[in-house]
Amino acid sequence: MEPGIEIIPGWEVVKVLGKGAFGKVYEVKKARDYTGEYHSALKVISIPQSETEYDYYVNEGLDEASITIIFKDQVKEIVEELRMMAEFKGNTNIVSYEDHAIIEHEDKRGWDIYIRMELLTSLPELYKTKGMTPEEVTKIGIDICKALETCSKKKIIHRDIKP
Repeated sequence: MEPGIEIIPGWEVVKVLGKGAFGKVYEVKKARDYTGEYHSALKVISIPQSETEYDYYVNEGLDEASITIIFKDQVKEIVEELRMMAEFKGNTNIVSYEDHAIIEHEDKRGWDIYIRMELLTSLPELYKTKGMTPEEVTKIGIDICKALETCSKKKIIHRDIKP
């Protein structure tokens, strides 16, 4: 999506922050009356990810009802992850979940899931703009370990740890 496009009501795209196996992450902004702009990260996941994915199931001989069940199950898994993210809200070592929207496609063949989160500066960007002392690197390492420890206590294995 291009900058300036309203991606969800009241929020417009600033830029693409990254792309992963399940979707894209954008920096989005919302104009505020007297307090300026508010910025967030917005992860956008489409289920199915493409028309090709839908066609794959058709070519495998599945009917539309069966395909819908497969995609609904994927949405349910993401909703469970959203519930878990909400539990971690306020933990200073884990990105903060703010809200989400799940919007069914007009053709009823899938959903777009929008997950709005705290906007953070990536480690490479932080290093490029500020540099880092050995003490700061050590603190970041400790913070990462604390976040992983918090996940471990809840029996969660994090599958998306970035270097």
